[in-house]
Parts: sequence; C-alpha cells; structure tokens
Amino acid sequence: MIYDSGSITSGRAEFNEQKVTDVLDNIQAGLDAVNDKTDAYEYKNADYQLLAPHITQVQGVSGTKLAYEDWQVFFQDAGVAISPDEYNESFQEWTLRSRSFETKDGSFTPDFFRKQLKMKKNPLDVLTKRSVGIFKKYLNVFKPNFVWQAVLEVPTTAGDYYDKFGALYNVAVDESMLEEVVSGSSAGEKGNVTRNHFRAIKNATGVESDDMTFIKEYMNEYVGLDVNNLVMAGTLGSENKLRGVFSDALTIDNIIVNGLDAQGIEGIPFVRTKMLPDNILMFFVANTEEPIIAELVNDVTEFQGLNLVPENSYNKFPSSIGEMQGSKYTIEDIGEHLIGRHKVIFLDITANASNNDAGREMQTAGFALINGRKTALRNQWKKVVR
Repeated sequence: MIYDSGSITSGRAEFNEQKVTDVLDNIQAGLDAVNDKTDAYEYKNADYQLLAPHITQVQGVSGTKLAYEDWQVFFQDAGVAISPDEYNESFQEWTLRSRSFETKDGSFTPDFFRKQLKMKKNPLDVLTKRSVGIFKKYLNVFKPNFVWQAVLEVPTTAGDYYDKFGALYNVAVDESMLEEVVSGSSAGEKGNVTRNHFRAIKNATGVESDDMTFIKEYMNEYVGLDVNNLVMAGTLGSENKLRGVFSDALTIDNIIVNGLDAQGIEGIPFVRTKMLPDNILMFFVANTEEPIIAELVNDVTEFQGLNLVPENSYNKFPSSIGEMQGSKYTIEDIGEHLIGRHKVIFLDITANASNNDAGREMQTAGFALINGRKTALRNQWKKVVR
C-alpha cells in the first residue's frame, strides 16, 4: 500500500529512484571503506594503530582452535657410542570465541517522512548522517575499545600458559622459555618459572629508576624477546608523573612506534594512549613477526566487519516511501584474545603505602584500576540490555 501523506506532491519529486540509489550507494561505499583493512580511512584511531601490527587474524567460527607448536632441540658431544636426543616437540592450542553486535539507524515511519518534508528537509540526509555516525562509532570506538578490552583482561591466577588469555598472572611456564632459572628463587621473582606480569613499584614514595630496571630485566629473561623492542604505553597523566621523576632522562628524540610519535623515558619509548587508566603503565615487545593478539573473524568474507541489513527490501523504497522501517548495522562475529601472554606486562606506579610491597606485586587497588578501565571502554559502545 502506497502511503498518502497529503499535499506534498512537490516534495515527493525529491524522492526519485536515482537519488535513493545514490544515497544507498554512498552508504555502501562507506561500508567498503570501513571494512577495507588497507584503506587509510578518514577516521584513523591512534589507540588502534598502536596495537594493529601485533594482531594476527584467524578465520573460523566461535570455538575455532588456534594451535601452537612448542619445540626444543639440543646438541650434544658427538661420538660413535652416543645416540643424540631426538627433536622434542609438543602442540598446544587455544579455543577462540567470537560474538556479533548490532545497532539500528532508526525507524523511518510515514510520520517521520511527513515531518521532515514539512520542514523542507530531505529524509535521505538523515539516513546518511546516521550511517556516518555509525561508521565513526565502529571505527573510533568499537574497534579500538574491543581490542584494548582484550589487552586489559585480568585472568584468574595460576593455570597453564595456554589455559587462559591475558598477561601472565602467577603462571608456571616451561623452563625452556627462560634464559636461566635461578634455583631457590621465589614465585614471581626474576629467575623463577612462575611468572607474574602484574607488578607495582617497590616503594610507596613513588616510581623510581629501579622500577624501570626491574621491568627491563624481567622481560629480558625470556628466550627470544629483545628488550630493545620494549615499548611503554600510558596516559598523559602517567607521562606527567614520569616527567617529574625522570626529567633528566626524558628525551624529545623523534622516536616512531608503529607510525606514532614516542619519547624515550629511561631508555624505553613511551607512547600516549587513552585506553589505560592513569597510574598504570603497559609494556609490550614490539615485534610484528610474533603477534600478541589473535582476532577471530568468520571465514566467509561477506560476514566480516560491519554490515548493513535492511529490515525491509530497498526495492520498495522508491515506490512506497512509508514502507522503509530502517536498517540494522551488524558487527559480524569477532573475538579478540591476548595470546602473547609473556609479551605484555603492567606496572602500577601509584604512590600509596597500601598498594606497594617489597615483592613488587600489584595489589587490589591496581587490579581495580585495570578492571574499571576495561568496563569503561565497554560501556562506551555496548548497551546493557536488561
């Protein structure tokens, strides 16, 4: 049934089929740009750019297994009577999960079109404006926040390296991962196989050079990790606190990390990000050949990224303007998982006696900062449905 909205014959003339097609083509072109991973899109996000080179994409459905091979090989003295040990290998796996999300650009009812035309406005402009707003939300909020939420995952303590996601939290790693194991060392200390990547500064009076040295030495214990590739990230507030302590060591050299400007603090490039809470620093090894994050997407291209799903056929749109009830924008199945668990470490630099101890272990207040920031990032894009 064609909706009759009264004496708006001249207004109807603005809704010729070509104009409708042009609007829909522009929206589709915007979607193509949003989903094009090689496109330098207008709404580039620095927080996402910092981590993007360290993401490996895995295609499949929720529940897909990501397998890794652990191997060890040693040489021994050659001799006729000696049989060398065989190459030792084992296979480990994670189970990756994904979810989809959706939003709606509006309900374009007959009354909506009538009101827009009475105000001499083009309803198609509203559709375009809302679509661009959804693109921006997806690129500037959802994508960076969703990745950083995975980085800020605080796993439960202990367990195996491959049991969970997130930085190591009192996890016993295989001795082969460490350059040297110190006999008699306590869990979490340097040289011990039980690793804790949630740390705090040693003294309640504030961050010191020795705290930075500890992080560098702790990360340098891992086989295959080069601390020369260590990068520090934090908020502007955290940087200001570091400036007050390391002003003599703070340089303004032109350091570039993943295309972003950085400054050297205590020999480590510092990159500003809004994704961390104040007083929490994150260190990671910037080696793009060894990913830190696994991103699970569907193995069918049409079901990746952001898609437009009309609630009514667009074929009816030109001839029956009142039948268009809006569209759903769906973020197709996606999952982010921090798998490089030993390549990321957090440091709480809060100067507070209740949050620091001689073991440099993060206390409850530090974990609350991380979890609070993770929740805040999620709330910026996800609505809680009650």
